[in-house]
Amino acid sequence: MYAVIRTGGKQYKVQVGDVIDVEHVAGDDGGNVELVPLLVVDDEGKVSARPSELAGAKVTASVVGHHRGEKLRVFTYKNKSGQRHHQGHRQSLTRLKVEGIDPPGKATARARTARPAKDKDAEAKAKPAEATPGEAAAEESSAKAESGTKAAAGAKGETAAKAKDATTTKAKTTRSSATKDSGAKDSGAKGSAAKDAAAKPASRSGRTRAKQDEEN
Repeated sequence: MYAVIRTGGKQYKVQVGDVIDVEHVAGDDGGNVELVPLLVVDDEGKVSARPSELAGAKVTASVVGHHRGEKLRVFTYKNKSGQRHHQGHRQSLTRLKVEGIDPPGKATARARTARPAKDKDAEAKAKPAEATPGEAAAEESSAKAESGTKAAAGAKGETAAKAKDATTTKAKTTRSSATKDSGAKDSGAKGSAAKDAAAKPASRSGRTRAKQDEEN
């Protein structure tokens, strides 16, 4: 079995018993450090790489000691300008020894075994307790108050509905009267127009009806 861990921006393939140097990790000499793996391959060759598959997996390592790595020399310059810059760097490292690799699935198994107890507690909380006489009287009074409130709300709704019906009837009456008035006005206007047409002598090419009769 082996695993791939990530620490300090780097990834390392480790097995139980390996000793690796990683970038500085906080911890005392002899202390334990837990690392979250990115990939785990068990003894049967099964690969677990997804976050859902790695639930409960971890890599345990012990801190062997802290030290500093080899010195790295950095030299920069710019041509034809006389600019020269020299710098050295030594990285702080921590030596870890891999003590164990826990395969995925342990946390899931623990959660499954703990679920029935949680369900029992929930059932015990959800089970109603026997009501005392005082609590029963209080519940009865609250039920009466609630029924009175519902009755008052129903009466208010009925009154509002009646008022709405009266308003609708009044509006319809007003519309019908307005329609009648407009019809009477239109008929009066048509009668006056007919009278004017009958009184007005018909002219044909500028001659009155009397002159036409005389000519005939």
